[in-house]
Formats: sequence, C-alpha cells, structure tokens
Amino acid sequence: MNNQKLLMIINSFPPSGGSGVQRPLKFLKYSCHAGWEVHAIVPKKPTNTIIDYSLLAEIPAEAHIHKVRGLGIKTPEYAKITSTCFEETTPQNPIERQFWRLIKFFNDLLFPIDKQIGWVPFATHKAIQLIKKHNIKNVYITASPYSSFLTGIHLKKKFGNKIFWIADYRDPWQFAIYMKKKILPFRQRYIEKMDEKVLTTCDMAVFVSDSDRNNYTQKYPWLESKSCTITNGYDEEDFKDVNPVKFSYPTLFY
Repeated sequence: MNNQKLLMIINSFPPSGGSGVQRPLKFLKYSCHAGWEVHAIVPKKPTNTIIDYSLLAEIPAEAHIHKVRGLGIKTPEYAKITSTCFEETTPQNPIERQFWRLIKFFNDLLFPIDKQIGWVPFATHKAIQLIKKHNIKNVYITASPYSSFLTGIHLKKKFGNKIFWIADYRDPWQFAIYMKKKILPFRQRYIEKMDEKVLTTCDMAVFVSDSDRNNYTQKYPWLESKSCTITNGYDEEDFKDVNPVKFSYPTLFY
C-alpha cells in the first residue's frame, strides 16, 4: 500500500537524546528525501533527561512535525526505583529492601508497560485526525517506549485495512535480557500478552537484528511472512566533511 504519505509516531524525538532517537530520526529524514509527505507525531516536551539540541538540525524542513502534549511521566534514563533490573537496583539494607520491593510492586502494577502510556490517548487522537485529513494510509510506530504500539492497535481497530501499520522494534520487548528473571511474574505475563497482540495486529514487524527476529519467529512461526530485519547503520552525510587521517601504527577509535 503506497500513497506516498507516511504518518510516524515517535515518542523518543529531538531534543531528547540517546541512542534510541537516531533510528526513527534517520527514517524520517530519508523518507522525506525520497519524496514522501511525512507527518510525525512527537511529544511536546522531551520524555527523558538526556537532551541533545544538535539533533534538531537533522529534522527536514519539509517534514510536518505535530507536537502533542500528554501525561507521560518524565524519568531519568536509569531511575533506580522504576528500573526493571531487580538485582541491580535493590538496596542491600534489609529494611530499605522491603520498602523498595513494595514500591516496585506498585510501580509494576500501575505501569506494566511504561510511564509514557499517558501520552498514548493524545497521540492516538491526533493520529486519527491526521489520517482523515490527509488521507494517510501508511503508519510507522517505533518502540521503545512500547506503549506507543497501543496507538497502532487503536488505529487498526478503527481503520482496518485502510491503513498499513509497521511496528518497528528497536529492542525486543518480551525477549529483553532483563525479562522473566528480573521483573514480577504478573508483569511478564501481561507484556507477553500485549506483545503478541501488537504482532497479530500490525501489518509488518521490523527488527534491528536477525537474532531478535529469530526469537520472535521461533515462538510465533506465523510471524515469518510479515516481518523483516532492518539493521542499524550509519548516515553517510554525517561523515561528508570529515577529513581522513592516516596513522603509521595501528590505532583504535571508540
């Protein structure tokens, strides 16, 4: 399905910084360069504490950026209490440990997906408006945060086959390395249920590595025909003004 119009729903967007911002930002950039009319729904305010204003220069002037307010909770990138990595953040003091367990239980109970879920209703409402107004048939939603995928579920329920929804997994959800062993069991079961619903609802699932895709297709063989791998790469334009340097001895750059 292609009408040269694309709606992107991106929660991690400049001036928010960090590794997760790069992939959807470059997809946005090169979709515009390829001649697509791109509309992007992004948060009105940064959703994490890492800020990189230099990334704003990467946004194409022809892209239509729709900033949407929401009730998502801004948290540090590695907030201890909200972290899913139980063993790595649990206090050693017995009294503090029990208090921490209680806080973590309520955190997982209230936010089984993530703390940006309060942004979803606002993003969904705006997406419906844009799809109707501009007759958009192609929808791209990237995660994490995985609550963004809930918008796709709502849009498919409303528009059905009138839209083609791509779910971009920048990280595996239920197969993340901290899952099962480091989160409460009820939260793990809920995540697996919601993750499967995303996969059955979307028209195409995109993963950043073959290993991530294989984990999913082994559990859901039917996903083989509606998924693919698009690895992370680099933008050649980022290096066009870099002068090559020759070294007379082996040199490692990081």
